Amino acid sequence: MLRGDWFDHHPHAIDFDKLPKVPKQHVVVSDVTAAGGGVNQHNYLVDHDGRFWAMWSDGPAIEDRVGQVVKYATSDDGLEWSAPEFLTGYPPDSGPDSPHDNTRRPEGFRYIARGFWVRDGQLLALTTERHFPYPEGPWLPKNPTGGPCPTET
Repeated sequence: MLRGDWFDHHPHAIDFDKLPKVPKQHVVVSDVTAAGGGVNQHNYLVDHDGRFWAMWSDGPAIEDRVGQVVKYATSDDGLEWSAPEFLTGYPPDSGPDSPHDNTRRPEGFRYIARGFWVRDGQLLALTTERHFPYPEGPWLPKNPTGGPCPTET
């Protein structure tokens, strides 16, 4: 994966001071603090047909709460971005007017950004719809009481 005069195929021997420097500029695509709070996570960025596309999960408070949506923005240069737009809309019975919004109740749903995929030249955005409670599995800690993962009420 690494190639260059500065790399001798031994990762522990890399002289980081000799690595090429890539110019950078910090840009905020979606500022949740300006929108009154919330959380942006699961972010993806792709360059497709000369345009940058960013996609992320946009939640109402902290991560993975009921009512989470997926939003996107586009840019021609990676510096100036369009205003964020909804990719998914609100999950069924889980929007801001729902009694389940911003909770982890088992009645609620959330959408999660899962990446971009180019198929036959067409850019596709991948999302999932998740229901609470969290499923248990080898990738998640078990409830110490042996029961299902607790949900918030």
